[in-house]
Amino acid sequence: MNILILLAAAIINLILQSTVFPSIEIFGVVPNTALVLIIVISLFKGRFVGSIYGVFVGLLTDILYSSVIGINSLILFFVGYFIGFAKDSFARDNLLTPVIFTVLSTIFFNAIYALVVYFLTADISLKLTLQNIFSFEIVYNAIFSIIYYKIFSKIFTRPKIKFN
Repeated sequence: MNILILLAAAIINLILQSTVFPSIEIFGVVPNTALVLIIVISLFKGRFVGSIYGVFVGLLTDILYSSVIGINSLILFFVGYFIGFAKDSFARDNLLTPVIFTVLSTIFFNAIYALVVYFLTADISLKLTLQNIFSFEIVYNAIFSIIYYKIFSKIFTRPKIKFN
């Protein structure tokens, strides 16, 4: 059942990211909801599921948007793996947890992506790179992380009833 939920979430996210979200761009920035989805899934399911899911969603993203297949899947694999370590370390009720991880992961994602593109093309300016790393995308992703976290907390959290 969890696999079907994760597969449906990836497909719905991919559809939304390619159809709806480009129409709500702000300052030329579209939210990276694939990254936000990986962070939320990794926080709920751990590093193994987060890393495998990162590769899967990254490959889907690479096939649709990227000219080079593998960049997004590699970066999202590492994001899912390292965020998955925090599964049992942080409180699940705190909305600040996904926001902090989303801000850090957005900076990491854009920095590594810029580094890989630099080595592939070698025609990228430092100003443009820093502008992409510290752009409005951080705020946009943080807002979407709260929305995704609330949705998936209702899906993945089971009520615990104890009778003594």
